[in-house]
Amino acid sequence: MTENERQTDVQELGRHGSPAAERARRHRERKRNGLRMVSVEIFEQEIERLETLGLLGASYRSNTAALKPAIERVIECVLRPKWLPLIGAILSEPVTK
Repeated sequence: MTENERQTDVQELGRHGSPAAERARRHRERKRNGLRMVSVEIFEQEIERLETLGLLGASYRSNTAALKPAIERVIECVLRPKWLPLIGAILSEPVTK
């Protein structure tokens, strides 16, 4: 890393704060918006089910960034009232391999 690059990194850090300060800022922002961050363990069969339901492409099954919106969609479908009529149809579909 050149001295110029190092100086740019220091300037960026000063502008945006330390990584810990940035995490704290995002935490406070989520809290203001009524959101919470959680970690979830899921089985391979559940990932396959996300694929079957069309919520996740097969090529993305090992991509955690792609799993996040798929899991968010399931939560939305199950917990938000506008989706309640569809829950039975979605959850009762047999998993085919």
